[in-house]
Amino acid sequence: MHANVIRKATIMRSSPPGRAVTGAHSVDDAVQDEGVVRQLHPTRPKGFTKTSVLLKAAATVVSALMVLLAFAGTSRADSNDLQRTNATQGDAEAVLSAFGSGGWAALLRGTTVVAAPADSPQAPKVQIRPFTPFNGRHYCQLDWHTILLADIEGGGKSYTEAAATTIINGLKVQLTLDGSDVPLTRIPVARFLNPEPFGFEKAWYSQWGKVLAPHELTVGSHSLHGRVTNASGTVLFENTITFVIDAAGTGTCTA
Repeated sequence: MHANVIRKATIMRSSPPGRAVTGAHSVDDAVQDEGVVRQLHPTRPKGFTKTSVLLKAAATVVSALMVLLAFAGTSRADSNDLQRTNATQGDAEAVLSAFGSGGWAALLRGTTVVAAPADSPQAPKVQIRPFTPFNGRHYCQLDWHTILLADIEGGGKSYTEAAATTIINGLKVQLTLDGSDVPLTRIPVARFLNPEPFGFEKAWYSQWGKVLAPHELTVGSHSLHGRVTNASGTVLFENTITFVIDAAGTGTCTA
């Protein structure tokens, strides 16, 4: 009994700290037990608490939500930009050159302003005419525009292109943008394709205007003055309108 006690004590002293055994466990059992303990209670960093874990998790969730909200806001803005189709140079040139094919806002026989629905979805974004129906309109900074004025001449079945051309060639058209005269292009006299709404059986027209790139009309209010005189110098038409260019992302630039 005495020898057994001494041998057991020796084993206990020779065991590394933390590996002492008690009861009926052997030294090998103690090592295995310690391994289980270490797996169940791994070494924790300094300051480790359940509270700190929860706070870190909460902070991670908040950061993720902020990123998602920012992304959602950007996506909505990008979506608005993608949904809008800006008027191009081709759209602006078409309004100047293809006026007689459908939509109109013009002088009738040089004196009376007439209007009808536009012939393309882009036309309202593009055309700026010195007629009262255009006064106060808003346009988008991102679009190409055309400032212009048209004249229609027509009559009954016997009315001729030569008669219309003589009148149109005698007209002098001036457009003034913000106080400065605008150099104008006049398209050739062409057959007007839908004369009936204007009381004509046959008609011809021409148009004077200038295509403007987006940078040529700054954001803000502008004025456009139109004046038409005949060959003898008589003023047939004169009017001034104001219009507004909206900044990108505002007003007409969002639709």
